[in-house]
Amino acid sequence: MQLWSLVEEFILFTSFNSRSDFRYKSVMRTFISRSGVETLDQVNSQIINKFRDECLKRVKPVTWNGYIRQLRIIFNFAVKSGYTDNNYFNKLQYVKCPKNIVNKTLSIEE
Repeated sequence: MQLWSLVEEFILFTSFNSRSDFRYKSVMRTFISRSGVETLDQVNSQIINKFRDECLKRVKPVTWNGYIRQLRIIFNFAVKSGYTDNNYFNKLQYVKCPKNIVNKTLSIEE
């Protein structure tokens, strides 16, 4: 099955709103372009690791965590629909995001 067909079918059956549809398509487009994979049967651990390495060179950890979240949902749909037996994204861990704490109070000296 083509990955683009998978995301379109996912949206067809589980569509929430147009913003969500756009986000799922955007993430799948990113996955296809950075991994070089176009069909579901080509997805494996090596491809996922290649995709992770490419993404972490270009995007912030919080963006990467969003990609994982969206792709897990799409590939869980593929497993439930019987298109594949394994969701490799479930094995990935989120990247720790640094906390940018902005102090909103002034000290006595300030």
